[in-house]
Amino acid sequence: MKAVVVGLGQFGYATAVHLERSGVETIVFDRELSLVERIKDEVSHSVCADATVPENLLAHGIGEADVLVSAIGDDFEAQVLVVVHAIRLGVARVVARATSDVHLRVLRAVGAHEVVSPESEAAGAIVQRLLMPEAGSRQLSPLLSTLEADLPEGVGGRLLCDHRDDLLQHYHVALFAVERASEKGSELLVDPGTRLEVGDLLHIAGSDSGLAHFLQGREGES
Repeated sequence: MKAVVVGLGQFGYATAVHLERSGVETIVFDRELSLVERIKDEVSHSVCADATVPENLLAHGIGEADVLVSAIGDDFEAQVLVVVHAIRLGVARVVARATSDVHLRVLRAVGAHEVVSPESEAAGAIVQRLLMPEAGSRQLSPLLSTLEADLPEGVGGRLLCDHRDDLLQHYHVALFAVERASEKGSELLVDPGTRLEVGDLLHIAGSDSGLAHFLQGREGES
């Protein structure tokens, strides 16, 4: 796999280093020589050049890249130009950083395959840890997370579908599976007619606020 990262601010630098450490051949571009020098020993190739000039991208075979991450944060015009050039050169997947909702819409409009907002996503992950510090939770997107929760007391014997309906009505979260231990190991049960048993682990999805409300409600019942 071959990746290109344009812009070596905090987000771009971290992205490039993580890609390289994951075994991805990574090329970085930035106009600031000091930034290029700083990262040169941590990536496959580092280039001090203006990535808004398509000839500079062509000279390094960027069209053959599997993914290009445009991480420019302080020059939106340059960000848009890099995205447009990358798409025209045939990069398979172009990911762009957005610093506002307006930028997000523009980058999508010019053809970016994926737009990320690292500050917003990081904030969402922090809030999730604050709201659910002890739950086995995982953020899938800024709007959707999952968590694992033990079966509450008094629920054993109920049907999965009935408990699912109650959680949806009271907390606006979705019970999508039950994990149950057996002699062969654990198994995931999704049949609505499954009868819940003591020791089951519930797999629930919803917004961070909905999941936090669910956990707080359980604490209030205990």
